[in-house]
Amino acid sequence: MVDAEIPSVSSQEGIASSWGNKVREAVHNLLTGHRHDGVLSRRTLYPSNRLAGIIPTFDTFDTDPSSPANMTDGDWTTESGEGVKTLAAAGVIGNIKFDLGAAYPVLVLIHMNVHRDSGDGSISVYIGISDDGITYADTPAVMSGVVANLYRAIIATFGYSRYYRIRINAVGTTGSSVYHVKVAEVMAIQLI
Repeated sequence: MVDAEIPSVSSQEGIASSWGNKVREAVHNLLTGHRHDGVLSRRTLYPSNRLAGIIPTFDTFDTDPSSPANMTDGDWTTESGEGVKTLAAAGVIGNIKFDLGAAYPVLVLIHMNVHRDSGDGSISVYIGISDDGITYADTPAVMSGVVANLYRAIIATFGYSRYYRIRINAVGTTGSSVYHVKVAEVMAIQLI
């Protein structure tokens, strides 16, 4: 058995920062097909983002996001503009739908900001898949209990389908409440 020293608080903060850099590097390597040691074997697969450049459609929002192309432009610093919905009871805030053109096995990654501007209730986010673009099977909530105004990164789900939907729901709303949705980036990474 090897004795391990428990890191101090300051070194734990350094570990957290280092861990964040490693995660960022791993995502970059995943998207570019590079391994950390710079060696690519003949069996290395080159993942591709099946959503790159695909413009999503919306439904249910009172006001749709104004710049939908920014959701799939590969730039994590641009955003979609705000989708807004006012609800007096629990319900769907909005749906963001994507058509990949064919079915692919993908990992869905999302960087989005959903929050309540006023009122009560919280927000849950679901990913749905469909073969026909009409009937969706939703995953369990990939994010729930959200009220604060900040961006969150979500590794949402694996799926094999042509159509994907991000469904944003209000939960526990009992009076007039205003909800906002902004998306920086959505990717559907084909791994195989």
